[in-house]
Amino acid sequence: MKMEKAYLINNTHSDYLGLKWVLKAIKKDDTRYMLNRLSIDKTDAVCTDGHRLHDYYLKETFEAGLYKPFCVKNEIILIQSNDGEYPKWKQLFLETSAEKSIKIYPNKNLKLLNTSYAKLIRLMDEDEGLDLSYWNDILSFGTEYEVRWYGDKKQIIFINQTHRAMIMPMRV
Repeated sequence: MKMEKAYLINNTHSDYLGLKWVLKAIKKDDTRYMLNRLSIDKTDAVCTDGHRLHDYYLKETFEAGLYKPFCVKNEIILIQSNDGEYPKWKQLFLETSAEKSIKIYPNKNLKLLNTSYAKLIRLMDEDEGLDLSYWNDILSFGTEYEVRWYGDKKQIIFINQTHRAMIMPMRV
């Protein structure tokens, strides 16, 4: 019988907050069960629900693979679950020139967050929008981002030194 690798990450672990942030983008239902996994490679921890993706640059080394995460109080339990193939996500972040970009500075001041959101929406076509809960999840890490918009019906990338996120716009 093959033993699966498991990790217990408590709130003092250097990657705890980053992993909690990544897990905000995990798929919550079983319609595409592979998206219920956390993917770890040499340097990144990634989750996606098919509409958005969170990528965190790990500080410590984990064994590469797919993990089923369980969050319990101030701990994250990761149990290796290499029962399939995770989507090819790195191509979403290929370096191409953005059509437009802005800097945003998350702040607990709701007015400033609304101003940043309004700036981003103005970059987009009038029939496109963003799920505000995705926006809030990305900004919950509380750091400055460069936001890159690549044009009509294309992904919006949020990037900084330790992590990046992608949201696909939706029709409104």
